[in-house]
Amino acid sequence: MATGSARGLRGDTWLGRWLVLPYVVVVLSFVVAPLVLLVVNAWGDTGIDGFADYFDQAATTRVLIVTIVAAAAVTVLSMLIGGFLGWLLRTTTSTSLRLLILCSLTLPFWLGSVLKMYSIQVLLEHNGLINRALMAMGLTSEPKEMLYTQGAVVVGMVYQMIPFAAIPSYTAFLAVDLDLVRASETLGASRLRAFTSVVMPLALPGLMAAAAIVYVISLGFFVTPLVLGGVTSPFAASLIWSSVFDYSDLQGAAIASVVLLLVGYLVLLLAYLGVGRRRLYAVLDQ
Repeated sequence: MATGSARGLRGDTWLGRWLVLPYVVVVLSFVVAPLVLLVVNAWGDTGIDGFADYFDQAATTRVLIVTIVAAAAVTVLSMLIGGFLGWLLRTTTSTSLRLLILCSLTLPFWLGSVLKMYSIQVLLEHNGLINRALMAMGLTSEPKEMLYTQGAVVVGMVYQMIPFAAIPSYTAFLAVDLDLVRASETLGASRLRAFTSVVMPLALPGLMAAAAIVYVISLGFFVTPLVLGGVTSPFAASLIWSSVFDYSDLQGAAIASVVLLLVGYLVLLLAYLGVGRRRLYAVLDQ
């Protein structure tokens, strides 16, 4: 009887290995192999000297700094707005308000990136809706140059990243027992004090994981800086595209890609060390 059970267990083990084989093949073919080829192309004939040349060039380092700083600004703004919406979803008792917020968060996923960017372009252009509203209210006497600026790029990226911040924030706030908040208010704490001293410590790991994911996604934006920023907002993805299609510099594009990947992996590593694997994977599964 025991021998039959052992044979059945071994059979189930081999069956599981065969079932997981297609997944392993896909991961090796579309994740591991491209990364290996990317590193090989970046290393090329120059080795570490190619990376040294990358950081010696003022243009490439400026692009990298612009990308890192803009992604950080987008992450902060997205988490502030998304955190507020997530907390509102957690605490509101109005079904209509909850439905309105959920529809607002899911609507961007129904539209293409180019369509969304051109919609924002219409709002920010010289004679756009925002400039006309400002002049109608007497806040300015002439249109402001808002398009093709770093601010326009940040606005466009924040618009797209709010759902990625709000939904994980809502999940993080679900771990907070609202009775604890009510108890702290009963003991004399203000609503703000209750939020900062009770809610934030409990939800902070989940919020940090969400911020890390938002930041990593923001590093790879291509269409938004191109449409809303133009030459005034060079991003790493634009540099990679230009290196390949304008200058046929495959090694330069590979080096820029590896550097960008390392920045993203460093952020994920810090998030992993700070909040743990379980919370980070929970955000990735959203």
